[in-house]
Amino acid sequence: MNWWQRLNKNPLARTGAIVLFSLYLAVIGADFIAPYNPYDSQTNGSLLPPTQIHWVSQSGQFIGPHVYPTTQGDTNLETGERKIIIDQTKPSPL
Repeated sequence: MNWWQRLNKNPLARTGAIVLFSLYLAVIGADFIAPYNPYDSQTNGSLLPPTQIHWVSQSGQFIGPHVYPTTQGDTNLETGERKIIIDQTKPSPL
């Protein structure tokens, strides 16, 4: 029990133990904490650029911060560029 008393006396060691314990809990509960399945692949969206944040709708009405769903189109065989398709009918709020 001597190590426990020494741990309680030192505030830096106590803080480190709390951080370490919380990280261990996060590792144990990673299936519940993670928002996505690590084994699901998004082949249609893996190489998309960052999405631009919009504040107003297409009609000019303020609706708050939102993004539009984007997908990749076909690849241009001459230039190798992929066409990015932005669906502006369904804004997704942030």
